[in-house]
Amino acid sequence: MNENDVLIKIAKSMNRQSSRRGGIHVSHLYGDCLRKSYYGLMHPEQFHSLRTLMTFWVGRQLHDTKVFKQSEIPLEYDGVVGTCDEYEDGVLLEKKTCTTLPKSVSKAHKTQCEYYALMLGKAGKPVKQAFVAYLDVANKDIKVFKVDLRKDEDIEPELMSRKEALEMALKNKQPPARSPSWLCNYCNFASVCFGDGNAK
Repeated sequence: MNENDVLIKIAKSMNRQSSRRGGIHVSHLYGDCLRKSYYGLMHPEQFHSLRTLMTFWVGRQLHDTKVFKQSEIPLEYDGVVGTCDEYEDGVLLEKKTCTTLPKSVSKAHKTQCEYYALMLGKAGKPVKQAFVAYLDVANKDIKVFKVDLRKDEDIEPELMSRKEALEMALKNKQPPARSPSWLCNYCNFASVCFGDGNAK
């Protein structure tokens, strides 16, 4: 065995630890780009670099640290699956790793909290408050933000609409419309998405 063999074993171990339930996950729906989610579902694991796996692995270690009475709660609602990080007495907590602490909760993470709040409520665990904790792994710092949640009647139609759009794209093997932004520069699927106009 040499150094490269050890590195491969580490990568395989990280890959196993980053796996999750199949199907349409909340994480496929809360971001702006359904096209990215489409490629992720059509080409699972194909584009995961060692750097990406490292990021998953660090996040996994954070999620293994329990904060509230209930953690890593599996959820399912109308064909959407997910795993809520933490829940206790009506309080939802999502934990995120980063390399620079944000000044506010990202739109995507706010939406993720709203989707989980809806799903928790449907599972008999009503949510009164939601928070996102950002752990800066580069500078060893942490910041917690409160999330103002929309009403369920506003969240549910949006969640179902995005799920149905992604389901239709997968069924027809036709990627959803592109949602260009600065995040495209960091997307694992950029080469496929922008490779040619008909990339599938």
